[in-house]
Formats: sequence, structure tokens, C-alpha cells
Amino acid sequence: KTARQIELDINRTFPYNKELATTAGRDALRHLLRRYAVRNPAVGYVQGMGFIGAVLILHLDKADAFCAFCHVIETLYPPNFFSESLFGLRVELATFGELVSEKLPRLSAHFDASGVAPQLYATQWFMTLFSCVMPWETIVRVWDVILCDGIRAVHGIGIALLKSAEVSLLQCVDQQQMLYTLQL
Repeated sequence: KTARQIELDINRTFPYNKELATTAGRDALRHLLRRYAVRNPAVGYVQGMGFIGAVLILHLDKADAFCAFCHVIETLYPPNFFSESLFGLRVELATFGELVSEKLPRLSAHFDASGVAPQLYATQWFMTLFSCVMPWETIVRVWDVILCDGIRAVHGIGIALLKSAEVSLLQCVDQQQMLYTLQL
């Protein structure tokens, strides 16, 4: 089951990246993800992990990428983040929602009025450490902060992204517009 899910996701992970589009690139990512699933069967594989693995494979040799991947999944993220229930992710998203309410109260009220919960826009941010929503040059810099400061940095970066888009988001009239704006 895990191997099948990894296979489905391999081609969806940065499909336009020249290195990952090669057989060698896909094989390296496949090997890292399968090896991790064997190492930690309690976690196995969860969608989003492929993006983390891919960023590491593109910047490190295979052995270092695997060690870094283990560190990120097992140390940087809180316990149960990647559990079957995604309990840790749900806790972090609830915490993030509280931070949005505290730091950006007008935007939070606007989100609430339109039914925009953090689960709708921040799940991908947390699961992939922003690797799906930022240019490569930015990802490297953002990851430096995340690797030094941990999950707390993910919250801060998320707040910064919302703050930079706040004016545009406050002009949106419905949930669909807001979610579209958050994808840009």
C-alpha cells in the first residue's frame, strides 16, 4: 500500500524540475521515501513527504539527504504530525489559526466570515515546508530558518505570507477568491 502511494506521488512531485523528471531523479526520491517507510513503519509515508525529500535530494547527496529527511520528519515536526490521524498537523493548524487571530485580527475575522479555515490553505505549507508555494531560491533561504528554528518558524513564515497578502485578501468577497489569492 505504501509503495503504491509513493509511486503515485513520485510523478506529481515537482513534475517540471529537470533533475527530478529523469529516471535517476525519480529513483532517488523513490528510494529515499521507501527506505524511510521501512525505517519508521509507524509513520510510513504521507503525501507531502515527497516534496521534502525532493528538496533534500536536489541539494544533498543521497546519504545526507536521507539523514536530513529523518531529522526533519522525526525531530523538526512534532510527534504524531504524520500519524495516520494527522493529529500533530491538526494541532499545528489550530495553533496557526490562533496566531492569525492574534497577529492579523482583521484578516482572521474576514476569513471566519467567509469560512476560510487554516486547513484550507496552510495544510500544504506545513506538510511541505512551503516547498510547493515558493521559488527555489526562496525555499533554500526559508528552509535555513526552519531548520534552525523548527516548526515555530513555519508559523512565523505563514504569518508573514498572510501579512504580505493581507490587503489583497481583505478585498476578496468570497472563499473562492481568497483561496485563489492564497495560491498566488
